Amino acid sequence: MSNISWNKTPAVRAVRSFLQRYPAVARPIWNAYYQLFPKEIGYLRDGSSDDREHAFAQIFTENGWECDESRSGAGSTLANTGQVRKHLPRLIERYGVRTLLDAPCGDFNWMKLVSFPSDLTYIGADIVPEITENLSRRFGAPGRKFVKLDVVKDPLPDADMWLCRHLTFHLPDRDIIGLLRNFKDSNIRYILVTNNNFIRRNIDVNAGGYRFANLRKAPFNLPKPLFQFDDYVLLGPPHVLGLWAREQIPDF
Repeated sequence: MSNISWNKTPAVRAVRSFLQRYPAVARPIWNAYYQLFPKEIGYLRDGSSDDREHAFAQIFTENGWECDESRSGAGSTLANTGQVRKHLPRLIERYGVRTLLDAPCGDFNWMKLVSFPSDLTYIGADIVPEITENLSRRFGAPGRKFVKLDVVKDPLPDADMWLCRHLTFHLPDRDIIGLLRNFKDSNIRYILVTNNNFIRRNIDVNAGGYRFANLRKAPFNLPKPLFQFDDYVLLGPPHVLGLWAREQIPDF
């Protein structure tokens, strides 16, 4: 998501700080706003290509999300990852996670600060080879590796939990279905994935585009997640991270 030039004014900073601290306050506001203006926020931009690797490589190379801190975009800044950095270690402990797949891992900007158990195996994966090659050189270590992976079609490595943050809303519907089918066919027990609960109808995009996606609506129709928490970003509509078990994923 592009930076917003006016978000540095004192008034907007104050609102932003309040909404990030109390995201539940903003959720009903966005739900009501969407009912009045569904077309305005239901679709934001389309991708220029249906080639996933090309689309995301171009975004990374050209800093397509226009973020100074992270090539993965504003959603991967330290300011916007406080909730996931707080909740992720708790979920790892609660569900006995010994191996975590983080795909897409992006540029590892915030994940490198998460406090993991010393015996956790971390697998960071991304479709852009330049990203994983660079991360392997900089951050590869015993118990931490980075691999190139297309999560829509490539076999997924064995893990206990898959963190799939801020990807689905960049994919066309058929690729999200492919991703979910791939998870269902894997040996991974849980997926922790971004969702936009307020959306009533999903609008399709090409790879690398951006729209809000509700995995509980057609054509995905996931059941109620086992657990979810707010993963709020800037002044935008509320994202959540929802946790589903493999057995909950429908047959597509």
